[in-house]
Amino acid sequence: PELVGEPSPAGWSFTPSLATTMAWDDNVFIQGRGDVQAQDLNTGVDPGATLAYVGKRGSLTASYGGSLQMYRDFGAINNYAQSLNVSGRRRLSAKTLLFAQQSYSRLPTTEVPSLIGLRFLRLGAQLADFRGGIEATATKRLSYAASYNFQKIDFTRHPTLGDNFLGGHANGGSANARYQLDERTTLTADYSVQRATLVTGNRFLVQNTWGGVDYKLTERTRVFGAAGLARLGAADLGTGKTSPAWRGGLSHRFRTASLDVAYGRSFVPSYGGGGTLANEE
Repeated sequence: PELVGEPSPAGWSFTPSLATTMAWDDNVFIQGRGDVQAQDLNTGVDPGATLAYVGKRGSLTASYGGSLQMYRDFGAINNYAQSLNVSGRRRLSAKTLLFAQQSYSRLPTTEVPSLIGLRFLRLGAQLADFRGGIEATATKRLSYAASYNFQKIDFTRHPTLGDNFLGGHANGGSANARYQLDERTTLTADYSVQRATLVTGNRFLVQNTWGGVDYKLTERTRVFGAAGLARLGAADLGTGKTSPAWRGGLSHRFRTASLDVAYGRSFVPSYGGGGTLANEE
């Protein structure tokens, strides 16, 4: 609803929105090679609305978004997903800022076992996510931030088998610090932790620790890199496992565009897989 770079108006504002898309799907049921791959035209309708308040020392935003997916030939898998987001920021002083965000998403279930002779199922899910924290500037050279987050996900029970997918809940947090050595060089330190409990009773703990440097080559170009350790502890592993973690990249701004190239490797929690994944991106 907002143009990029356009500042939000002061006071209250309400912005409705409506978008539509069309896409050709050449593998509707996500089948592998050798299987029958159905094709269809998908039309999307995305209604939404945003209510916002901008004041002298803070802001509050509440938004709703829907996504209606309609297929021309396979109407039985039409679905409507919904999401709600509320976020707020409050400046306590010139150097300290508090923030919080709450989001909720609901994805529907579609089951079409009779289509094209193949079993096909998309299980619905409900995901709630809360995040809150603080950003502060301690001195002219040192800044830091800390946050807490809570996530909970529930999958719809399988309509024919009655099985539950591996949902659960997680608590986590992160902290980072930035220290500017000079006009070009900034030292960085980051730490994140997340402890998750699955519906099966299994638990895992993921920790990532980083230390790095951000260096400005020119006014328009900077490079950054960090190295650290990724630690995974899980009830079914017995002993924890540790692996190296790293990331790096380059950022350059042109007159009317920008280019970013980055690579990172770490452990991340994954509810979709029911555990954790070594993540490279």
